[in-house]
Amino acid sequence: RHSRKVSIAHNGTGPAWVEKMVPDMSSAAIDLKGVPERIGHIMGIAAERGQRMYELSLCTQAIVSMGGCLLDVRTPIFGDTNIEEMRRLAEAICSVNDLRHTFWTWRLYKPVEGCDWTVPIKEQVFSMMETVSAEFPNLWLGCRAKWNKGGMHYVRDGRVITGSADVEENSDETRGSGN
Repeated sequence: RHSRKVSIAHNGTGPAWVEKMVPDMSSAAIDLKGVPERIGHIMGIAAERGQRMYELSLCTQAIVSMGGCLLDVRTPIFGDTNIEEMRRLAEAICSVNDLRHTFWTWRLYKPVEGCDWTVPIKEQVFSMMETVSAEFPNLWLGCRAKWNKGGMHYVRDGRVITGSADVEENSDETRGSGN
């Protein structure tokens, strides 16, 4: 058996390919860009294709996490992303994944020329994270707060664990890609 060294970042659309890779993988970052009715708009594709992307992402996530690999689910957060959407995504993530191997990264949208999406307010996102985390206490959540050492904002069980100074280097609380 090969030593596990492969890590992938994937949009989640190829579960069959990922299943072949799992025996040689240590981790994967899989996109889940939004709730089923919004994912098509976020990705710039037809709504029906968006729904399929959502389903494929969940299937791919399950393959990774149930295969014992570390899983980082990545979701972009926009100014109009609401707590109900995030609750629904948390429920879906928790229903298909082994939470011992799963981390959920909330990625703050930053302005892009040509896009008219609203920028989220970081403090509102952090508040939303704490609420969702309290409702899904076994799911690790993180959001990049700043681009320097200790810049991830971690939440678990409704409790904020911000930056590397609050977490022992080799503890079970050091998770996530930092992306």
